[in-house]
Amino acid sequence: MANNTGLTLNILEINPSKENVSIYKTSFKDHVIKEYRKQYSDYYFHRDGNQIYAWNLKETPSSKLPDEFSSVVIARKDNTLVFNKILESSIIEWFKNNKSKIYHIKYSSTQEVEFKKDIKDFKGLKVIPVLNFSVHPFYSKQSQQLIAALSIRFATKFSFEQDEKIYKSLNVDTRNLFKNKWGKIIASTPNITKFLSATGQTNEFNSHRNNLNTEQNLYKELTKFISIFNEKVRPNLYLPDGLAINSFNFHNIPNSNFIVDVATKPGYFFYQERTGTGYYNTLTKDLKPYSFDQFNNRTTKLLVITPDTHEGTTETFIKNLELRLKNLFHLNNISFTYLPFDSKNETYEGAVAKFDCSGFDLAIVTVSGLEKSLPINSSPYYVTKAKLLNQRIPTQEVTVEVMRRANELIYEAIALNIYSKIGGSAWTISKVQKQKTEVVIGISSTLNFDNQRIIGFANIFDYNGNYLIGDCSTISNLQNYAADLERYLTSAINNLITNRGIDKSEAIRLIFHLSKEAGKQHEIRAIENTIQKFSEYNIQFGIVHLSYNHNLRIFSNSGTDAPTRGTYVELSTFQALLHLGKGTKVPIFIRLDQRSTYRDLFDASKQVLYFCHLCYRNFRPANVPVTIKYPALMAKLTDELSQVPKWDTSQLNNVKDKLWFI
Repeated sequence: MANNTGLTLNILEINPSKENVSIYKTSFKDHVIKEYRKQYSDYYFHRDGNQIYAWNLKETPSSKLPDEFSSVVIARKDNTLVFNKILESSIIEWFKNNKSKIYHIKYSSTQEVEFKKDIKDFKGLKVIPVLNFSVHPFYSKQSQQLIAALSIRFATKFSFEQDEKIYKSLNVDTRNLFKNKWGKIIASTPNITKFLSATGQTNEFNSHRNNLNTEQNLYKELTKFISIFNEKVRPNLYLPDGLAINSFNFHNIPNSNFIVDVATKPGYFFYQERTGTGYYNTLTKDLKPYSFDQFNNRTTKLLVITPDTHEGTTETFIKNLELRLKNLFHLNNISFTYLPFDSKNETYEGAVAKFDCSGFDLAIVTVSGLEKSLPINSSPYYVTKAKLLNQRIPTQEVTVEVMRRANELIYEAIALNIYSKIGGSAWTISKVQKQKTEVVIGISSTLNFDNQRIIGFANIFDYNGNYLIGDCSTISNLQNYAADLERYLTSAINNLITNRGIDKSEAIRLIFHLSKEAGKQHEIRAIENTIQKFSEYNIQFGIVHLSYNHNLRIFSNSGTDAPTRGTYVELSTFQALLHLGKGTKVPIFIRLDQRSTYRDLFDASKQVLYFCHLCYRNFRPANVPVTIKYPALMAKLTDELSQVPKWDTSQLNNVKDKLWFI
């Protein structure tokens, strides 16, 4: 049973012995900091803006710093990040001195310490226990105090034995396993899955991993780490200038520093604003979908494309799928047209080219898992999707492997996907009235086939799901990001003003949901330049960074219960955690950018929760809001389809009122 009693964060509040410390500094110069780190290994060097700060890591360093360094006293309240880095570096050094393997996790502020003890070896696949820790700067509105919080967390990592002789003795085909540029097998999820299947260890491995990752075990390991830090680490730390850590304090929440609240999840509304309680698939069936009238008086036409080698499997699957489309979504006027083709003598592309696909609402395409994984420009999965979207027809691609093992959850999820892709809305959620006209713009990114970062935009209006997806072909690379975003925002605001007839005396609020922190040269520049173009309007904006890549966790009753969905923990003036309930291990870390003119952190967090309930990928509430998920999916699929010959990106604007990308 979910509840909000006995809540704890996986943090220790660091109590330093003093608020000022004497260290060294010099002006920053390119490349110099690397040389300092090589030559003066007894010191820690940290860049902060145009300054390089340095401090000794041991009481008697083997050498003195060069003359360009001068002594400086930094105050914790004025140089919080530098002060916290001093605390963190002392902990890192303690683990190094104790011969522990310690690494900085890329693209994060987290350190990882490997433990040699308790490593489990699955015939060459090792499960390694690790400690992840990070020092966070918080400022409590409640106590009006700075807080240095040390997050500590038990986790596991995986590694393959690099001597491939062991795999040959097990008759494992290592040619099927992905390797890095040095020829070493990567412990990726696909590699691990293939290896365990080939060696018959899947059940044993999953059981071991699941036992380690129960909330109760994670909390148990947390208590062990708390003892280690208080009894072994803290008394033996070295910090410069007589600085020390008086204590690592561990408290339940709420407490004098951290506030706990609950953002209530929204109600769901169906046909003619009906609502109820229970499972959402049952409610959709009993109350009818929100957009029932849109399909009630017309025939929904679906095209089924399948090679003859999968024809029977496809027919069985479609018959079962038809039942769900009729029972759940009341698509009683629905017709299926089958397009089987001779797979020996014809391709998917050829079959589509010679058939008149016009007039269909959607095409269901059967492919194999192997065909889906082919290079994009030759994969039937992508080629048929691109060719049909060129004809303004969204597709639902299904692998034959999924068809063969389809159960109720799979049928219902695919039925929901189809209903959404043809323009249907299964439900909406509670409306939240605001004084200002409010627009939420999601910006998210993904990696393209060249491993380059690409960014997608989606603007979403209103809490109740009455959202408009903007120009779906709008994706950007980092080089053009600021200019593309400014152009996109200008167009979005123009459309908003025109479509809603907004008068210049009215106020507009723009809320940005970002999957990365806002940068001065990108998001801030684009937002400021756009707002200047509409200076005659009263525009307020809030920039909300949503992150899952952090080290913070919330436990309830020592891990025996799950926190309530919507549990809100205010960590700092502009930072909070939002927990999404049972089945969720990683809460969303929400940071409201300090440059925002809209600063209601709780309301911004509640808004994030609401958009988690507007995802039409399955009937379970999502753990990622559509404002982040949808633009990432759009960017990924648009970029992938761009590799298909003769793909016309502009055609996406003809299906932008449909969720073609989910």
